[in-house]
Amino acid sequence: RDVVSVVHFNATARVQYSCKSLSFCVAQDHLANLGGNTMCFGPPLKEAANVIEEGAHQSIPLTPMLIFVSDGVNHDGDVAPELKKMHWQNADLQVHTVFFGADAAGSSTLRLLAHAVPDGHFHSSGDGTQLKQTFASIALGPNSTSET
Repeated sequence: RDVVSVVHFNATARVQYSCKSLSFCVAQDHLANLGGNTMCFGPPLKEAANVIEEGAHQSIPLTPMLIFVSDGVNHDGDVAPELKKMHWQNADLQVHTVFFGADAAGSSTLRLLAHAVPDGHFHSSGDGTQLKQTFASIALGPNSTSET
C-alpha cells in the first residue's frame, strides 16, 4: 500500500496531506499551490521531516521518500544541512529533487540538494508532460530514473 504526504510551500509550508493513501490524494482536487513568489526551502523540509517521523510510527513498515519539486529559486540559504540531517535520521530515506521550470539557473540548486545525500536523484521537467513522466519514472524505481 502506498502512503503519501504532500507539503505545499512558498515562504511558509503547509502539510496538505499526511500519511494518506495514494488513491485518496490523486482523487482530491486540492493540489493548487499556495501562491506568492518568495520560495524558502527550509520550512517544507522541516515539515517533511515531521511527516516522515509521523510515518515511522505507522502500523505498516514504510520506506520514506522525499520528492522535492521546485523551480530551484530558494530565498532561504543553504538547506543541504537540513536534508543531510533528515537522511541521517532516516537512513533508508530516498531523495528525489525535481526541477520544474524554464530558468535553467534554478536547476543547479536542486542538483546540489540531491547530491547532498547518498544516492540522491535529480530530475528535470520542463513542462507538465515531462513532470508526469518524471513521477512515473520515480514510481518505477531507481533503475528506471536517469539523473541529468
